[in-house]
Amino acid sequence: MEMTWSEHLQGAEVHRDPFPHLIIDDFLPEVLLETAIRSFPDLALIGDLASRSEDLPANARASLDLATVHGCGDRRLEDLKAFYQVLQVEKLVRLLFARLRPFLEDPLDAEAEHLPFLPRMSLADRQNWLQGRPSLSFDIQPGINPPQFAGLEPHLDDKYELFAGLLYIYPAEIPPVGGDLILYERRPDQVFDGTRLKGNTYGAKPVKRIAYRHNRFVALLNGNSALHGVTPYLESDNQLPRRLYNIIVEAYNLPYKSYDYWDLPRGNRITNLKHAVKGAIMLLQHGLTKAVSPSKIMDQLVHSTPGEVMDRWEFWA
Repeated sequence: MEMTWSEHLQGAEVHRDPFPHLIIDDFLPEVLLETAIRSFPDLALIGDLASRSEDLPANARASLDLATVHGCGDRRLEDLKAFYQVLQVEKLVRLLFARLRPFLEDPLDAEAEHLPFLPRMSLADRQNWLQGRPSLSFDIQPGINPPQFAGLEPHLDDKYELFAGLLYIYPAEIPPVGGDLILYERRPDQVFDGTRLKGNTYGAKPVKRIAYRHNRFVALLNGNSALHGVTPYLESDNQLPRRLYNIIVEAYNLPYKSYDYWDLPRGNRITNLKHAVKGAIMLLQHGLTKAVSPSKIMDQLVHSTPGEVMDRWEFWA
């Protein structure tokens, strides 16, 4: 008898090196996996609904967020909505949260145990953030990389993100070449530009390579040490495009971040001072706008997540 994904998840080992993560092969049982494959939207559909060009940058991913899927009446998404319902996305993120929470670098308080999980960018989620109420936001996004995907250099995910899950979808007889996840060693001397390593990133030491394989599920706990990247993936070397379901959970209005902005060295003192002054000014502008004209902030949230809105002052460079 096939194991359910929840049984796989509950029994999976959480690896600690170089930072907490888990890897589960054959994650979805066969029937559910067939639904995941059949319901995966193609690049044209994602482009139609997300208003994004098919001419993606070489290190980008075209994706479709849960709020768009829920709020869209396009009949082409009916299979995807059915898959999300059968998959039980909220149950999945809750179980992932329970498995990974003990390994957080900065523990969450007891209040977080009883917070609602809200679909990210839903009206309730945006209002919660705008009104200062704590919440946990989740999203699931079918994503496709461009035909000539250059990969991702070593980077950290957004500091509001608690963890990310990647469900790889590649139903082909011949295993894919490239598109593998690389986990790197995080050293105190590394300098960042935004959330990416600055300058020569080839000096970053790879610790673990996780191959891109069909029905493999990988979950990464975000944090100060969660440095990771992706190797290039060329469709000309493979039978199918690189596809995956990206599952994330973010925390807002809690006394918690996966890491602090100042945990990432920016270079010399002058560079750090420039960031501090520019960031302080933009944070003040954001605070005043939020207090005086919250509708302007809500307008920003139509196309940007709360984390992206806040990062406009912190990662301005």
